[in-house]
Amino acid sequence: MRSAHTIKGSAANYELKTLETIAHHLEDVFQALYAPELEIDSELSFLLLEGYDCLKVPLNGILSNIPYDEQEILDRTAEVFAKLQTKLGDFFGREAPLPTSEELGFDVVGLIFADSVPQDLQQLETAIATQDPQQVYPILNSKADFFQELGMSYDLPGLVEIAQATKAAIEYHKDHVLTIAQIALENFQQAYTAVLDGERTQGGSLCDQLRYWAESSAENSLIVS
Repeated sequence: MRSAHTIKGSAANYELKTLETIAHHLEDVFQALYAPELEIDSELSFLLLEGYDCLKVPLNGILSNIPYDEQEILDRTAEVFAKLQTKLGDFFGREAPLPTSEELGFDVVGLIFADSVPQDLQQLETAIATQDPQQVYPILNSKADFFQELGMSYDLPGLVEIAQATKAAIEYHKDHVLTIAQIALENFQQAYTAVLDGERTQGGSLCDQLRYWAESSAENSLIVS
């Protein structure tokens, strides 16, 4: 689910419409899989693998600079995901809540932050090291989207506020994206440390510097309007 969302966001930022469309379809399918009463049988498993293959072909083509037939991929995607939608029935399109730590029997928030979030922070740090605003902007925007959804899914309002402030700041201050990215990285790192230390009610807190950039964005918006 999270990987599909990341690919979708990155594809949108780079205007890779075919990849964005397929990732979006996969995201909708994965959302249906959260329903605990859904039975994943051999037919559904096979269709999920076919859906993955639809994504793999254009993704590998882009990464390896190998040409592929976009229309053929889109036609195949439409066929596979129509079958998936039929197979999932009423589960498809349903807003199933994410499983809680109590339901899963382990600390899901802690696990996500320990296993997945470090990669996101490292990717952002690597992008900032290039000092190329055109590389930093889409990655920062994608990571902010992820942290916003993560915070909303697990009731971490502080993390949501950091992510929203980041997006607002870079939207109105694209010429300062490198400065904002470094501040946002440090703020996300602070949130990461807080959650690893056991904090589960806020997910960090918005720092004053990032708040300044976000609030000056809001002021600019009011002046323009």
